[in-house]
This record gives sequence, C-alpha cells and structure tokens, in this order.
Amino acid sequence: KVDNVAEIKQAVLQFTGKLSDKNPDNAKYEFAVYGLTNDSWTEDTINWNNSPNHSADGLSVTGLGESAFYIGTVTMFEKKVKNYTIDITPFVKTQTDGIVTLMIIDLKKQDGNTDIYSKNHSKDDQKPVLIIN
Repeated sequence: KVDNVAEIKQAVLQFTGKLSDKNPDNAKYEFAVYGLTNDSWTEDTINWNNSPNHSADGLSVTGLGESAFYIGTVTMFEKKVKNYTIDITPFVKTQTDGIVTLMIIDLKKQDGNTDIYSKNHSKDDQKPVLIIN
C-alpha cells in the first residue's frame, strides 16, 4: 500500500532477474507491464489460475482499458542477475486507494527461459521493490 499518492514525484518498479544459460547468445525478451485496478486478490490465495486480468490460458491480458492499463515494456537481455526498472509514476498516481497491483507478462509468446525473482527470493536485494520518491 502506498500512502499519499498525490505527493509522489516518481514511482519506479525494480525487479531482478536473468536469462537462463539455455537461451541463445544475444537473446532479448520483451515483457509488457500492466497496472491493474482489480485489487480483489490476497497474497495467500493468488496463483496463476486466479490472478486478476490473466486470460484463461495465462497468455494474454483481459480488461484492457477498464481494469488493466498498459504501462510499458521491459527488455531482459542478461544471463547474469540484473536489476530491471520501469517508471510507473502515472499509474501509481491514479491509485487513490493506495493499492498498486502490477503484472509482467510475455504477450509476444517468446518462450524465453527467464527467471524473474519474486518476494519469496532468498536474497533481499533481489526481491522486487517499488521505489517511491
């Protein structure tokens, strides 16, 4: 939950990940980032089958323009662990309830072997974080 969204100057999503060694050299994979206004989920019950705005096949986004808003893309290109960032300020500023839900999805169906680390990752400095200024 983000407090005082009206006072935010900048909000950046930072996540950590890497391409697996199985990827070809010079591989690049583009992931779409969406802001979701459906905040009806809880961390202890959400999974790929019931997450908001995933299509039934898990490969596309539902509710475009209503409850899912395209923010931009992030391109992963390193086989070593790297931080990736995307500015999400405009979306965060619209979330007057202070709840920010984001989705990173491979809409191009690139089928790359990637690791994007979650909040359950063992290293604190490699967990996703929302940086607020």
